[in-house]
Amino acid sequence: ERVCKYIVGLRRDYGYPLFHPGIGIPPIDQLGRIGSGDLMPGLGENGTSYNHGSNGFLARALAEVGKGDMFYDAMLCLFPYDQARHPIAKAKTAPYAIVNVYKAAPGREGEGGDTFFSGTIPTAVRNIYQGLLGVHAEPVGLRITPCLPRDWDRIDGKIHYAGEALTITVNREKKGYQVQVNGQPLKDGFYPAPARMAAGTMTG
Repeated sequence: ERVCKYIVGLRRDYGYPLFHPGIGIPPIDQLGRIGSGDLMPGLGENGTSYNHGSNGFLARALAEVGKGDMFYDAMLCLFPYDQARHPIAKAKTAPYAIVNVYKAAPGREGEGGDTFFSGTIPTAVRNIYQGLLGVHAEPVGLRITPCLPRDWDRIDGKIHYAGEALTITVNREKKGYQVQVNGQPLKDGFYPAPARMAAGTMTG
C-alpha cells in the first residue's frame, strides 16, 4: 500500500515515470547513456514516462496485486487515444500510434516519441489477457485471476489454448469473481490442460 501511494504521488498528467528525478547531471561514470549525460533528463527513458518500462510493467505488477483501478489508469496512460491524457496538440503523435516514451523535459512534457518502435505494444496486449482477464498458463492448465476496475462487473474474452477455442467470462461477485470457460464455471479459477497434453502426446 505504501509503494502504491508513493507511485500515485509520482504520476503526471500523461503517465507514470520510470523513475524520478532524471539522472546524469552531474554525469555518473559507467552508468550508460543516461548516467553519462548523453541522454538528458526528461528524454528517452531518463526520468520519463517510459511507456514500456513504466506504464506497461507497472500495470502488470498492479494486476498481480489486484489493484484494478490503478491498473486501468496505467493502461489508459499507456494507450495513446485518450485525449484527456495524451491530447494531440501536446503529444504530437497520432492517437492510434503507441509510443515508446512520453517526454518530461521542460517545454516538452507529455510529448510522445518513437511510435511503433517499442515492446510497449506486446506488453499492452499481454496486460489485457494476463492482467485484465487474468489468464496465466501453467504446466497443468490455465490459472485465471482477473483484475477489474471497481466499476466493471463483467468481462469476456476469447483465446485459443491447446487447439481449443475458449470463451472466458468473468462476473464480479460480492467476494471475488466467478470465472466461466465456454459457459462452465471453474473451480478456483483453474482450467485443466487437456489429457493429451498431460500424457505428452500433443503435437504442433
